Amino acid sequence: RQVTPKLVKAGILTVERVQGAIDYLAWKTKTGTVKSTNRIDDVLVLTSLGRDLVSQIELGLAKNQQCWYWVIVGKCNENCENYNLRNNLKNGNDMHHCSVRVISECQLSWLSLENPLRITIQGTHRTFNNNNIPKISRINLTYSVRDSIELSRRAENRTAKGIKEKLLTSLNGASEEVINNALASQRIICNNDKLRQFVARDDKKLKDDTGPRTQLDSLVNNILKSQGFILYYQIADINQPADSPDRYYQLTISDEFWLKNAHDYGKICIGIDGKYDLNLDRAPVLSIVTENSAGCGLPVAFALFNKENHHTIKLAIDAIKKNIPYDNEFCEHKWYYENLLSGNGFQRVRECQNNNWKPYILIDKHRPSKLAIQNASHKPILCWFHIMKTFSENLNKWQIPAKFRYPIALAFKIVGRSRTEETAIEMAKKYIEFINTLQLEKTKKDKLIDDLSKNWMCTEWKLSFIDAGHISKNITNRFPWTTNNFTERINRTIEAVYSGKQTPLTFVERMYGIKFQSETIVSHEDLNKFESGLVTLFNTQTIEQQTKDDMICCDKLRRLNQGRLDFLLNMVKISSDQNTFLVKKKSDDLFVSSYDDKPLRLDEEIVRKLNDMINFLMKSLLSENVILEQGFHICNVITGECTCWEYIWNSSLRDK
Repeated sequence: RQVTPKLVKAGILTVERVQGAIDYLAWKTKTGTVKSTNRIDDVLVLTSLGRDLVSQIELGLAKNQQCWYWVIVGKCNENCENYNLRNNLKNGNDMHHCSVRVISECQLSWLSLENPLRITIQGTHRTFNNNNIPKISRINLTYSVRDSIELSRRAENRTAKGIKEKLLTSLNGASEEVINNALASQRIICNNDKLRQFVARDDKKLKDDTGPRTQLDSLVNNILKSQGFILYYQIADINQPADSPDRYYQLTISDEFWLKNAHDYGKICIGIDGKYDLNLDRAPVLSIVTENSAGCGLPVAFALFNKENHHTIKLAIDAIKKNIPYDNEFCEHKWYYENLLSGNGFQRVRECQNNNWKPYILIDKHRPSKLAIQNASHKPILCWFHIMKTFSENLNKWQIPAKFRYPIALAFKIVGRSRTEETAIEMAKKYIEFINTLQLEKTKKDKLIDDLSKNWMCTEWKLSFIDAGHISKNITNRFPWTTNNFTERINRTIEAVYSGKQTPLTFVERMYGIKFQSETIVSHEDLNKFESGLVTLFNTQTIEQQTKDDMICCDKLRRLNQGRLDFLLNMVKISSDQNTFLVKKKSDDLFVSSYDDKPLRLDEEIVRKLNDMINFLMKSLLSENVILEQGFHICNVITGECTCWEYIWNSSLRDK
């Protein structure tokens, strides 16, 4: 099917369509040429040029050529459990009951024979009750089994046969079915050929000192350390207890320019986010970022672990804190390396440490991250994007009717706008009252109430959730972020630049644009830069952004312009408090969805109940001299507090 058109274009063959064939379809092109579909019923006819070529093939003067090749995939049995799957002919794992292949093929010299078409049937159709598992063609052993093989080979000098005997001890007393499944999945045992290949490859790595972890260790110690890129490096000591930081592998990398940016722009807030799919080993990579004056994300450091927990995250945060420059522009900001007390690594320390650098740290709802941040004397705050994502998933899982989802989300956010713990407790009670007035089943109401009290307003997460935990008493005009999208963008940049096989070694290589070569292949002097590293890319972007004007997101700009328009239309009224203003409500003052920019027309009774919650929330803005008049919103230009829908949904922290 694929080779026939080439021979037709070369004038060797012509194709005659059989109009009575199944699925025959013909059409006329714009040029008037009649074309039809390729089908197995097509008749191939040699031209004079083709007959001459066949004569040369028969005399051995030319090479025979394939002129037809067609594969028909066997259809699933109706009693097969995969029969109704949409993708049962797309994925090899889903068509394991349908392994029949019918192959028809023909070569040029066969066309003169009585039976030119050769048909081959491959495979057999498996029955529904056949429990055979597809064969694994690659080494599929777990990492723990691979470590056991390497240990048996290096420490005990076992052969492949001896190693297999040791691996089989886990199957002592196992039934035939269990052994059969183990051999088929090849997660804890593999066949002799693959085991010998694995052992031979490990022998070569040991001889040449070319294992990826060994290469990474050499790259860290011999190249990156001398340039100051390594903030913290620790080799795991598995003999240490699980609650000891010395048990875990830790590599924190950065750049002097990044640390300077952290000092300049990261005083208010930084964001951290762990990601597991930036390398093939799925080793956790922690991205630490901040925001510059242009509103763009900047990397501060990256940390690579063998396990993401509060110990490894705290080590990364402490490593950054020890290298933030001091608040003196005339200081040289010198640094040095010192060995760890455990003797398993080293850390970089700046002589002039900045003890005033204690930004908020924005995280997803991840308990190890929160514990690590608190242990490092920082304040953890939650990303509102992930809060609402989790909340909306729960609404969907609990099958809350669509007409109630936005009102419930608004009531949820009104609780989040609380600026004191006392207010938050009272607003939680108002939320419960609001939920109980909705026409929902009692079980759904209980789930909504329990979700707020147990997951968000609990002692552990309350201050990370409400606005009270996001506002510093010592800082004015600047607030922490509300979403962690900067870390997401940095990770996407890494994924976009990366291509091909990625190991922890290649992750570090491509970060700094250095290609490590084993000393057994080339000398150290031959190490070369093979491409511009991601560090260079990030630094270039940062310098370019310094010359740009401050960027304002579209939603912020819209609210800013709306405020200017209200002022020009004389809709803003001055109160007796110089910081508080009254803004006249418009007749079409409806809540606009942030997803499709369309106004939501909520039930009047629900809107009234939500306004009661908002008015209770804004009691702190009212006084004897400031009275909220009917038909007006109240707004404080210093704190950004307001009784409008925009404030409830986005908070003043969004516009900071």
